[in-house]
Amino acid sequence: MHRTESDRIQLINVLWALKQTGVRHRLEGAQSVSLSALIRDSALRAEFIERALHGEHPELVALARRAAQLDRAGVLSTAPTPAAAVRPGGGWTAAARGAVLATVLVALVGGALGLLFALGLLPPGHRLERVSGSIYDDRVWHADTVYLLEGIVYLEGTARLRIEPGTRVLGQPGSALVVTRHATLEARGTPGAPIVFTSARPPGSRRPGDWGGLMLLGNAPVNRVGAMIEGLPIGDPRGAYGGGDPDHVCGVLEYVRIEFAGYEAFRDNELNGLTLAGCGLGTRVRHVQVHRALDDGVEIFGGTVTLSHVLITQPGDDGLDWDEGWTGAAQFVIVQFGAERGDNAIEADNRADRHDAQPRSAPSLANVTLLGAPESKRIQRGMVLRHGTGADIRNLLAAGLTGEIVDVRNRATARVALDGGLGLRGALLAPGPGPAFPAERGAVVGLDGRPLYPDAFADDDDGFDEAAFFTRPEGRLEVSEASGLPPTAFDPAAPRFRPEPLPALRALAVALPDDGFWDEGARHLGAVRPEGPDWTVGWTAYPLD
Repeated sequence: MHRTESDRIQLINVLWALKQTGVRHRLEGAQSVSLSALIRDSALRAEFIERALHGEHPELVALARRAAQLDRAGVLSTAPTPAAAVRPGGGWTAAARGAVLATVLVALVGGALGLLFALGLLPPGHRLERVSGSIYDDRVWHADTVYLLEGIVYLEGTARLRIEPGTRVLGQPGSALVVTRHATLEARGTPGAPIVFTSARPPGSRRPGDWGGLMLLGNAPVNRVGAMIEGLPIGDPRGAYGGGDPDHVCGVLEYVRIEFAGYEAFRDNELNGLTLAGCGLGTRVRHVQVHRALDDGVEIFGGTVTLSHVLITQPGDDGLDWDEGWTGAAQFVIVQFGAERGDNAIEADNRADRHDAQPRSAPSLANVTLLGAPESKRIQRGMVLRHGTGADIRNLLAAGLTGEIVDVRNRATARVALDGGLGLRGALLAPGPGPAFPAERGAVVGLDGRPLYPDAFADDDDGFDEAAFFTRPEGRLEVSEASGLPPTAFDPAAPRFRPEPLPALRALAVALPDDGFWDEGARHLGAVRPEGPDWTVGWTAYPLD
C-alpha cells in the first residue's frame, strides 16, 4: 500500500477511536460529530483534535496527539475534492458521499485487518468476520475466524449459535451479544482452547467498558411481570425475559473468558460482563471468567440457573449480583478485587421496590472465596444482603476486605434471616484493615435533616446484629488473621488462589446437599481445594489493559 494511503487510513482509524473515546469520556461535541464530517472538514477536524488535546483523560490526549501528528502531514488533503463533488450552494453530492463512505470502509476494514495482524489478534491463516444486526438462522463461529461485533448483535427467534473452542470474539465500542429468550448459545471451549470475548482495542489500550458484554435471556420464572433487561433500548421487545419454564435452556458456557466489558448505556444503567436473566436449570455455566468489567462481573436476574467454577476478577462495582427471584445455585466461585475498583463482592437483592415479591431470591452457594485488596482506600465489602433476599451460603473463605464481610440491610432482609431463610454456615473470615462486623451507628441526623452517617456503617437493618447472628456456634464461623491464602491470591496480574492446608479450612466446613448438582467431596472452605490442582490455572488470563 502506498505510504500516503496508509497514513490516510491510519488517521481515519485514529479519528474513529478518538470520537468513540470522546463519547466515553464525555468530551464536548464527541456524541454529535460524525466521522464523515471529521474527514471532509479540516477546520472542524482541527478544532475537535484541539479540544481533545486539552482533555483530562490520558487515553484521549494520546489519541489526539497522534491525530494531530497525522493531520499536520496533510494526508486527508492529498486527494483534492473535485468541484463536481459539491452541489451548487453547498452540500455534497451522492457520488461524493459514496466516495467518503468508501474511504471510511477501506480504512475500517483494511486498517482493522492490519492492526489485528500487527497485534497478533488475527493469527496467520485466520480471517476477520464482522457481525452486526440480528441473527435468525443457525450458525457456527469457527476457531479460524476472528469475529468483530459492531453494535448490539441479537440472536433471535429459535436461532442457535455454536462457537468452536479457541474462537475469539472482539467487541467494538457500543457492541454486545444478546441471546434473546427463544434462541440458544453454545459456547463450549476447552481448558487448552477457551473461547474469549474481549475488547477490539489493541492490548495496552483496553479499558473496562470497551464493549457491552454477553447477555443470555430466558423463560424461567422471575418476580417481575413484563421484565425488560437493563442496558438495551427502552421498549425493545428483544430485551424481554422471564416466563414459566424453570428448566429453560439459554445455552452453554464452558471455558469462556469475558474481558473489558460492561459499558454505561445510560446514566446509572450499565451492561455487565455476563448477564443471565430468566435462565433456567437447563442452562450450563461452567468454568467462566469475567475480567475487568466496568460494572458487575456476573448479574443474575431471577431464574433457576446454576453456575460452577466461576472466576470474577477486578470488577468495577460488584462481583456476583442477583435479584428478581434467583433460586438457582453456585459452587466454586471466586471474586477478586483490585485496589482501585470494586464495591461488594456479592450484592444480593430480592426486589428493590417490593421486598416480598415471589419467587423470593433464595439461591444456594457453596465453596466461595471473596478477596479484597487490603491496601485499597475504597470500602470493599464481602456480602451485602438486602431488599428481602434469602440465601443458603456454605463454606466461605473471605480475606482482605476493607469493609463489612457480611452486611444485612433492610428490615425485610433481617426478618428473612430471623425466619431461617438466610444463613451462613462454615466460614473463615480474615478481615482487612477493619473488623469483620463493624459496629453500626444509629440513625442520627443533623440540623438540615440529613443523616450524619450516610456511609456503609449506618444502621440500615432496624438494629439487626450480624455479629451475634452469624457467629452462633451452629454456624461454624471463625474470625482469624490467618486465612491460609498465599500473597499471590491478591496479585492482580498473576494470581494463584489455592490456600495452604490450614486445619480450619476442613474443620469448619459443613456438608452439602445431596441433590445432584453439588460436588459433595468439596468438604473445605473456599473455592479451591487446599490440596490438589487449582482449577483456575491454564485457561484464565489477567491482562491489566
